[in-house]
Amino acid sequence: HRIAASESYAELPDKVLLMLGRALQGGYDFAVKVDDDQILDMDVLMSSIQDADPKDPLYAGVYLWEQGMYPNQLGPGESFEKYFGGPCYLLSWSLVDRIARQHLSNSVAYNLYGTTSEDVDMGRWVGYEDHLLSEEGGKAVEYRSIESLSEQM
Repeated sequence: HRIAASESYAELPDKVLLMLGRALQGGYDFAVKVDDDQILDMDVLMSSIQDADPKDPLYAGVYLWEQGMYPNQLGPGESFEKYFGGPCYLLSWSLVDRIARQHLSNSVAYNLYGTTSEDVDMGRWVGYEDHLLSEEGGKAVEYRSIESLSEQM
């Protein structure tokens, strides 16, 4: 689905949250965010999730930034959360539900702790959920690297 919202970098985190809400309404097992100048490789996608349970917290993408190297990757107090950068990433239903429904009040407050980069903010949302899952005794988020989910049009 294409999300009807302003086309600006500042609006991207909101667009992603709207997309996740749409995925919940649709009952999808997985949600994939793809930049509009990309083509999703469905064969790679399907082979990457064939063994995945949508009830397990899965966050996947092409390039996992595990440490900050640029100022725009840092939040307040120079904090950093690992995240998948690039034009495409995937979330399992359980993470979508936690980010866009159970803890939506935290997610929409990204301007207090995040950036205007939705990739970086997604890393913060996933990191927050991973921390809560650890406190709850739940399964940790799996960070899965996928060689190439999309290509430029």
